This record gives sequence, structure tokens and C-alpha cells, in this order.
Amino acid sequence: MNLIFLLYIFALNSSHLNFESLRREVYNLSELDNYMLIVINGASCSSCLKELNEIISDIPKIDSFVAIKSKDDVILRKSLINFYKKFISPTKWLFYKDNKIIEENDFKNSPNVIIKKNKKYYVFTYNELFSRSEENSKLTELINLLKE
Repeated sequence: MNLIFLLYIFALNSSHLNFESLRREVYNLSELDNYMLIVINGASCSSCLKELNEIISDIPKIDSFVAIKSKDDVILRKSLINFYKKFISPTKWLFYKDNKIIEENDFKNSPNVIIKKNKKYYVFTYNELFSRSEENSKLTELINLLKE
């Protein structure tokens, strides 16, 4: 029920969540039909990013984006890309300035994943994906969703 509530909230608010590219081009992901958005909020688990990178490498039919919180500074954005590209290689690097996506989805740790597939949003928090217990992890659910 908690996941359904988050999906509902995200769907209501996703139309105004715009991201920027390295050079400040605006991207409105709600215009795309299918994608995987990996949201990084501050420090992020590097082994988790590597695991997500394996998933997006194995399933190339969906566009993958990494969104990192950053100001307008191009040099800062380049340094963030250079740091994170050691762990993950998305289709496109994006940036966000405010905490809307974090607050609306209750993302506490990172990485977190939002998938849009067939006009439906699926939100996976860090804690759901990378639970210490494999039986509680939703990583398999994420993989199956991407393979559909």
C-alpha cells in the first residue's frame, strides 16, 4: 500500500519535475514513455551504483538517466559526472536543484530508482532495493519490470 501511495503522489507531481543537462538544457522526463531514473542525493553507495549499472547494461532497451543534485555550475557538474562515471554509465546525466523529488518520494539514502513504463510510475527507494536480506529486496522486482 505504501508503494501505491508513493506512485500516486509521484504521478501527480511528475509533470513539473524538470531536470537539466550539463549545459542547462531542460529535460522534462514526463514526456517520455519509458525510462529508468536513478536519483542520487548526496553520498551514494558505490557498489549499489555498480549493480544498477549491470542491470542497465543487460537491458539496453530502456533509456537510463542519473539525476544528481547540483547548482548551475558547469565545472561542479563535470566533476560530479567524472566521479560517478566510475560506477555507472547512464544514457544521459541530468541535474536537479531543489529537493522536490527527494521530499515527494521520501528518499533518505541513495541511489533511488524511478521507472516509468507504459505510462505507470514505479518508485524504488534505496532501502527497498538494497536491503541486507535478499528476500526483502525489491531488486528482482525492478529487473523483472525492466525486462517486460
